Amino acid sequence: MCSWMTEDKRWSPTDQLSAKFTVTGFSNWKKALSGAMKSDGKHSAGSFQKHERSEAHAKALVAFTTAQQGNDTASLLSEAFKASKINGRAAMTAIFECYRFLARQGLPFRGHLQNTGNATELLKLCGRFDPSIAEWICRSSTQDSSKYTWTNWNTQNDSY
Repeated sequence: MCSWMTEDKRWSPTDQLSAKFTVTGFSNWKKALSGAMKSDGKHSAGSFQKHERSEAHAKALVAFTTAQQGNDTASLLSEAFKASKINGRAAMTAIFECYRFLARQGLPFRGHLQNTGNATELLKLCGRFDPSIAEWICRSSTQDSSKYTWTNWNTQNDSY
């Protein structure tokens, strides 16, 4: 299993004992299987037994089971990014459609105050029916305003 994970580049050995299972191999199979007699008369575990109890083997086992289930971190992040991208695209489309509607009707985007105006109110109305728009509006007003500027009053300023 450890050699499969190393070949698949999902795990790499961190100690010399694990490297024997993945890179260098064994030259003394008797020692690998049975271990050796210690000076105190007790029998020590062989390399296979030591490796089986090692942290490196446990990590390889986790990587293996995760790969079998198809839930590796990269794919989960990729799916989350894909969903975020779809929601962002839907919100941006709605924002542009609201702006286009206001432009066709000859209505001003902003009111007298920076936080109120036709564009903001129209987006809030659309947000009642589409959760991705509501999420985008909430995100643009609560998080870093320099990151989400499509609903910002400065972007809506038609005097530029």
